[in-house]
Amino acid sequence: MRWTLAAIALSLAGALLVIAPVALSPSDSIVCGWVHPDCLGNHWLLVWVAEQLTHGQSLVHNDRYYWPIGDAPWLAGNGSDGFLYLPWHVLLGWPQASTAHTLTILTLNGLGGWALARAAGASRAASLAAAPTAAMTVYASQELGAGRFSQADFGFLAFFLASWLRLLDRPTLGRALTSAALLAATSILYWYYGFFAVIAGAVLLAGRGRELRSWTLWRQLLLFAVSYLALIAPILTVFAIHWGDIPGTGEASVFPHPETVGDSCWPWSSTGFFQPDTVPFMVHGGRHAGRALPISTAILGFVALWRRPDRLGLSLAAVALLFMLLMAGPLFPHGPYEWIYGLAGPLRRFWWPYRHVVVLNLVWITLAARALDPRRDVGEGGSGDAEATLSRRHTVGAVLLALSIPAQLELAGAPYHALFSKAAVPAEFYEAVGALPGKVLIEPPLTPDLAASQAPLIYSLQHHKALLGGHALWVERVRPPGWDEFVDSNSFLAACRRLERAQLTEGVFRFEAADLQALLDQDVRTISLNREYFPGRYPEVPKAYNAVFDALFGDPAATGARAQAWDMGRWTGATEASFTAFTWPRELQHGGPTLPVQASRPPSLSFSMPGPPQVRPQTSESR
Repeated sequence: MRWTLAAIALSLAGALLVIAPVALSPSDSIVCGWVHPDCLGNHWLLVWVAEQLTHGQSLVHNDRYYWPIGDAPWLAGNGSDGFLYLPWHVLLGWPQASTAHTLTILTLNGLGGWALARAAGASRAASLAAAPTAAMTVYASQELGAGRFSQADFGFLAFFLASWLRLLDRPTLGRALTSAALLAATSILYWYYGFFAVIAGAVLLAGRGRELRSWTLWRQLLLFAVSYLALIAPILTVFAIHWGDIPGTGEASVFPHPETVGDSCWPWSSTGFFQPDTVPFMVHGGRHAGRALPISTAILGFVALWRRPDRLGLSLAAVALLFMLLMAGPLFPHGPYEWIYGLAGPLRRFWWPYRHVVVLNLVWITLAARALDPRRDVGEGGSGDAEATLSRRHTVGAVLLALSIPAQLELAGAPYHALFSKAAVPAEFYEAVGALPGKVLIEPPLTPDLAASQAPLIYSLQHHKALLGGHALWVERVRPPGWDEFVDSNSFLAACRRLERAQLTEGVFRFEAADLQALLDQDVRTISLNREYFPGRYPEVPKAYNAVFDALFGDPAATGARAQAWDMGRWTGATEASFTAFTWPRELQHGGPTLPVQASRPPSLSFSMPGPPQVRPQTSESR
């Protein structure tokens, strides 16, 4: 028990180090860089899933944005991590609950790494270093920095691999059922991690050699498979029925997809093997820095292959090699990525080969733990008698190595600290907006050319109105079918889009009275203008909107710093309004169809970062 408690303590300590600033100030900080396209949207998704479950409502359809069409964020956005978030949300509420949730998944990552090392035969002491190493992987920190909780959560994947090794070592009913439950949890939390687990498990199974002739083994494997399918069948059926609602599924015919090329990599870069950032597992920065591991882990993994080339060690090495090749994606023409992921449409939809690094890291951490064990031929988890003979020197050395993991990462310059943002919530302005009439809020920009922020989703948690816009408006594949047509069919909303695109060259905003009245009749009563959503080099749009809304709806009903809201029910009856005409800035590139407009914007009402965000422009890849 003391070793288990030590592993828990080391995992939790590692998790705290990864998100230290947020852990120290959970009420006004959140994990992730808020300017990243996935950050605030995934925070909103955690809350939405938790509240849907709390109120017994469906997870299949969301009517809180992209009014009046809605979409399917749980299906499209890997929203099942909200199941784990739910208890914390009930206890603490957002944003504190998101911090507790993050600590939970990082701690589980560490414990999963420790359990896998133990199942691979490393002693309790030798396995200790696996706990903080798995809890502090740069890969998970990067995914958290982008707000991708489901991808940072690989603890159940590690627990499954540990249980799988134990099942293969001694097939029993209990181990078969445990493995099935863990694989089901892994799959439901992130389907592709479930597929990773199946691939790795198949390689480990193939490595059992003559043991594959055992009828007992196959009987338990059959029970495992049937139990797993029974556990995932209800949710898998929902996904299968609504497969077409998931963005990007219509592009599965293009394989490999162009986006896979940019997300493919080797454990070293293509510029050479001996450059400072090209030694395997010693990558210091960039999108693919998740390949980085503590130097002791990197070295000991190779030592294990030399020192203990037993059947299990070679099987683990085979898994590492396969996932290394899968990371390369289409960089390895006609290689394993294309063989495996070309088998079916749902697999072709996986555009992120780099994420295979999660299994490569877990396997290497496990090999390093095996190298630390002074015993050579040990069975599953080590035997108590054998462990009793371990010298105090080995035990002390293993403990010191575990404690040194943060220092090793720090000295190597590995970016293991997750990006975070300050969050001054709730925003007084949006609380005032919530008190205004109507159930639906119009909040420009409405065109993909200008949209770049996910903050409206978080602000909607404060004003509790449905949004006309929605998640990642700039991504063409994300906007639900029919929504663009609805907006363009309403002359008032269409005029808003034309204004934003500088197409109202006469400086006159015109629309049909019946179209605005139709919105009012459907309880669309509030329109707000928040300047943080608009590029600083394009101030003409909010100025024009201000003039138009004042002319149509009178004085603002709510005012904040750089934000105003109007009660559309005060409509004067006018069907046109004048403003100073303008043109689109020559130096400003239009946003869409996958990337948001790239430009600095005025400060946010609620969100800021402690330093320049080290986040490259990306699509909203988790949905």
